[in-house]
Amino acid sequence: MNQIDDNHIETECIYSPEKSASLVNNNQELANDLLVMFVQELPEQLADINKALETNDILTIAKRVHKILGATAYCHAPRIRNAAFVIQKAVKNPENNLLTQHINRLNQEVTKLLEYFKESDLAKQ
Repeated sequence: MNQIDDNHIETECIYSPEKSASLVNNNQELANDLLVMFVQELPEQLADINKALETNDILTIAKRVHKILGATAYCHAPRIRNAAFVIQKAVKNPENNLLTQHINRLNQEVTKLLEYFKESDLAKQ
């Protein structure tokens, strides 16, 4: 898959509290804690990815994207997971000119999750 499947990503939710809880034995409190940690780490991870893109540091991009993908195993944020997965595949072929496009998509999806979180009750606690 060399191109981002915008139609598939756009039909996914930003975040699902219910599905996130189901990923951690239906423990909503734990799911909430994991979301808070994920949201706290995302800006730094994304900044590292963007800086690495500027310097063509494919290894750093791969490491940070791998960490984001790992976090989405316990936080149901499918749009971020899908965007990160596409990057993970793209870094295996760094000559591919679409890496910037894929990282831009991840930036957009992270921004949407951060906005979602800011409006949530968790951010107000």
